[in-house]
Amino acid sequence: MSKFPESYPKDLLDRIIEDGAGDNTFENVYRVDNYGKCNRDAFLSSFQEKQKRNGLNNRDSYKQQNNEYDIGEYSTSLSSNKREIKNTLKMMENHYNRPKILIGNINPKYGKSMKTRESKSQRYSKRNHIDWWLYEDADPSNDFRYLEE
Repeated sequence: MSKFPESYPKDLLDRIIEDGAGDNTFENVYRVDNYGKCNRDAFLSSFQEKQKRNGLNNRDSYKQQNNEYDIGEYSTSLSSNKREIKNTLKMMENHYNRPKILIGNINPKYGKSMKTRESKSQRYSKRNHIDWWLYEDADPSNDFRYLEE
């Protein structure tokens, strides 16, 4: 289970470890589920979301082959801050039918993770953002539930 999808860059694991990702555990983290169904699709990376909508394009392939890709595109985004994720939810409500907030724990058995602000290469400024690079067959949905408020 500890390999990434075939469509991901071949050197992704080396790059994220070099950047500071590891087998971390984070408790009480938040994610917006765009579809209102807590399943594997609620944890797709930005790349997988784009691939699901448009398929893999030549530009993505070129970037991967020439080592010009952003490692953050292949991660699932989460937040350790409830207010921040509520703002994200408001934005997503303009694009999706029934997005909801999930709360749960990051378990390293599903993939490598890190606080984005500790990254050596990414310039993402939100201090509560967490990147989680999920393995190919990982399904962390059972470790999450909908936030009740």
